[in-house]
Amino acid sequence: MNYIVFDLETTGLDPNTEQITEIGAIKTDENFNELGRFHSYVALDGHILTPFIKQFTGITEKTLENAPSEFEALTKLHDFIDEYSIIV
Repeated sequence: MNYIVFDLETTGLDPNTEQITEIGAIKTDENFNELGRFHSYVALDGHILTPFIKQFTGITEKTLENAPSEFEALTKLHDFIDEYSIIV
């Protein structure tokens, strides 16, 4: 069995009001040997980065300037995941 291990950075902790700012994912085999890697920043959609989030993640508005939209980034992640199992 193969797996996807992923990590998200966001503008905050409330999934109803905050947004994703960075997505990272790694495909592995059953022994957790790396088979592929995905990374994308996500453009801000009206949200702000607080000083705490900037310091905690190292992400700034400049980092996200040319990033794809959340929809585009999640579509690319979906394509990368394919039919792998996801570990959260």
